[in-house]
Amino acid sequence: DELRKNHSWFKGPIFIDEVGPTSRTPACRDRAATASWLAKTVHLLNENGPDYPPPDMLAYWTISDLYEEFKNKLDILSFQEGNYGMLLRGDASYPNSWDIPKPVFQVYRLLHRLGDFEVKSTGGTIENGVNAIATCDSSKNSLQILLYNHFVSETQSSAPADEITLNVNNIPWTSGKAVVEHHVIDTTHSNTHTAWVKLGKPKRPSKTQWDKIRAASTLEKYDSTTTVNITSNSYTKKFNAHYYSVHLITLRNPESVSVHKSSLTNRTTGNLRILG
Repeated sequence: DELRKNHSWFKGPIFIDEVGPTSRTPACRDRAATASWLAKTVHLLNENGPDYPPPDMLAYWTISDLYEEFKNKLDILSFQEGNYGMLLRGDASYPNSWDIPKPVFQVYRLLHRLGDFEVKSTGGTIENGVNAIATCDSSKNSLQILLYNHFVSETQSSAPADEITLNVNNIPWTSGKAVVEHHVIDTTHSNTHTAWVKLGKPKRPSKTQWDKIRAASTLEKYDSTTTVNITSNSYTKKFNAHYYSVHLITLRNPESVSVHKSSLTNRTTGNLRILG
């Protein structure tokens, strides 16, 4: 951004291809803390105004534990609590163990479900705590609210939680109803690292243990999908957001055709291309 601002001759794109919460290898890279960090980073890069536009590409470092510069211990086939990748390396003798997503990978799945246009949201903070980005699809038949609760803390305790009151106003369809779906990433949801810890942190998981870790890689829901009545084009939901959590609340017009957008397709939100 400084290059573009201070050197008018520079017209090229800016790519950032080694993004992570730290250059070191702490265990937070494998936990939910990095998931909420990534959600906050992507959001705030889009909120700096025209003088500081986001980069043209932001790529997390790195995709898989298959490639590591440090701590790549060949006798450890599961979490090493500090490898850089978003996906586990796994056991070559058991294909179901390959490319199991860590919590940070799950954030990309949520980001790719955001809509085509950002819409106004208020009430969040750029400091420690809760913030959110809201989007709408081009047909104006669905709204998406990506909410995260992130703290800069040495303890990284996910036990505390904030009670959230989400108010959605000016819903753009007139059917009088909405299908509400709520996904979450935190210590107990969509979290393969937690599943591994519960198994006793095995260095070389058995096939049964790998299956349990794989089962935790599903993008989980906070509660059941419901169809609700919309009054005065508004909707309110109260829920708890633990520290180091990411939530995606989607409202959809039940009269529209539901189209699931692939989590592997590159999307653009604002000016930032999301790669995952």
